[in-house]
Amino acid sequence: MAIRRVIFLDIDGVLLTRPYLRGLIAAGGPVDRTRVDPDKVALLNGLGDVPEVGVVVSSSWRDDPATPAVLAGQGLALPFHEDWATTSDVPDRGITKAIRDWQVQCWLARHQEVVAYAIADDEAAFNGERSRRLARTTMEEGLTPVHVARMRGALLRPLRGNRPQPSGLPGAELAQGLVGGGADTEDPVHGREP
Repeated sequence: MAIRRVIFLDIDGVLLTRPYLRGLIAAGGPVDRTRVDPDKVALLNGLGDVPEVGVVVSSSWRDDPATPAVLAGQGLALPFHEDWATTSDVPDRGITKAIRDWQVQCWLARHQEVVAYAIADDEAAFNGERSRRLARTTMEEGLTPVHVARMRGALLRPLRGNRPQPSGLPGAELAQGLVGGGADTEDPVHGREP
């Protein structure tokens, strides 16, 4: 199956929450980067009925080549895109916030076949089209049915127009408000500042 609808997935604050970590500690279980909350995974799996959907890891977990197998072993049933991770590179200058936004933008620039995407992340520093496709979670709450509904809407809403091409210093759409300044930090799910 060709993956043309992508979920950019952060792990910490989406599938791994503070309450889940506290529960692991209380139970004396291992607390490492191999455990995620099975309830959050089940919620994410609910997007499996979206045609041509797959996962791209945008979390720092992308640095471990075992991440797809680890997540699949914890019950994640969604397929991973063959290019399953965003870059861990950072812009060469000028950007102090929204590095993950830039990394997602770089991945999208390489994959013109993508027709829609959603972002599940506990960071707010996304701009333009990416902010409108963000389901912003929190480390306390993680992924919820409200986030999944928002992601479903984004995955079913086709992209329009040309995509901006990132460079070492992002284009005007990305750089506005980010170079030395604050990003738009409205929480798209809750409609308030974080």
